[in-house]
Amino acid sequence: MVRQFLAAFVALVALACATNPATGKRQFNLMSEAQEISAGQEADAQVKKEMGLYSDGNLQEYVSNIGLSWRISPNGPICRGTTPL
Repeated sequence: MVRQFLAAFVALVALACATNPATGKRQFNLMSEAQEISAGQEADAQVKKEMGLYSDGNLQEYVSNIGLSWRISPNGPICRGTTPL
């Protein structure tokens, strides 16, 4: 019984490991990339609803440039979408 549980646990952990596109290393993931994107889109809608958006073009450009520098890695883009204020 314990041996079967241990085998199932090891199999589950092995299946949940995926390669991180930003680092190239394998890591434990509980969500697929599609689930992460969906959760981000839902959170984005909630933040826009609660906080609203700023209409200052200069501020928008400044923050967008910072966001772009964060989401590009040596391995290519690790994030998709825009960063509206």
